Amino acid sequence: MRSCEVIMARITVILLALVGAILPGHADATPEFPGVIQSYLQLSSPPPCTICHVGTPALGNASTPFAETLKSYGLQPYNDGSLQTALGDIKAANTSSVGDGVSDIQKLENGEDPNSVVGDGGSTLPAPFPPPDYGCQIGRVNASQASGMYSLGVLALAIGLRRRSNSRGNKPAK
Repeated sequence: MRSCEVIMARITVILLALVGAILPGHADATPEFPGVIQSYLQLSSPPPCTICHVGTPALGNASTPFAETLKSYGLQPYNDGSLQTALGDIKAANTSSVGDGVSDIQKLENGEDPNSVVGDGGSTLPAPFPPPDYGCQIGRVNASQASGMYSLGVLALAIGLRRRSNSRGNKPAK
């Protein structure tokens, strides 16, 4: 009977490792970034998530020219400080992500999209800006919530395996 318990313990460890490898750590965008940009640049409203994200905001689709510029200046997901540092460095360098001679910061301060070339007819950001509980906020699960869900899943799996193991060991002999 001891070997059965050892096998079940090994199976549990393997399953837990697989569950940990399969579950995504962060599968969404950083929802506070529009507010950080608004606050840092003292804008009247936060810019839309589309200044960085293509399609529905999610980790991995922040691929606009402005997002790539932010990343090249050290932007890290879920790190407000890295965003503020990148914005400051972009401002100091007078950087234009699309190379049109108008800085990204100046465009944002003017309510324009830093990904558009000035004069192309599409440089103004949509108004009004979306409220913060839309766009980037959709499907937001923070790290502590994800950790709690992972822990509950692991606990449920362990209890289920334990009950299964006990029910097999308590069967009457035939």
